[in-house]
Amino acid sequence: MLAAEHVGLTLGARTILDDVALRIGKGEKVGLVGVNGAGKSSPLKILAGQLRPDQGRVAAPSSIGYLPQEPRAAFRPDRTALQCFLEARGLLRPADELEATARAMARVREGSPEMASLLAGYGRAQHERQALGGYEAESLARRLLDGLGPSRVGLGQP
Repeated sequence: MLAAEHVGLTLGARTILDDVALRIGKGEKVGLVGVNGAGKSSPLKILAGQLRPDQGRVAAPSSIGYLPQEPRAAFRPDRTALQCFLEARGLLRPADELEATARAMARVREGSPEMASLLAGYGRAQHERQALGGYEAESLARRLLDGLGPSRVGLGQP
């Protein structure tokens, strides 16, 4: 359940929201439409917890995500929906590094100085991925993306 009561927001001299209330039940899908500059992003940021309203109360689950209109990084067309999610969380680079290091380790003689260096790099990448929640992130991504409906298309498709 997602609920907002008496929410107000002013940015500069402009009132964006004034005594707004809404209730969205589990499983409901809602769209927010309007012309550019109408103030659609601000309530979404409030619901996602990225912006605090000037007044009112918002009750939302912690699993709400917000995808900005203009992403910080360009999405690559060869990336899957799952890879885009992991990339946005900073997890794609450590996962790619682990994969590349594992391939390199398969080509190097065990006990060699190069193997020791590769093992150290693998350990660092593994630690970074774990610190970012990488081992839970893929299952979280699958649950969140499944809730949005792209599973019909497939998370593994570009």
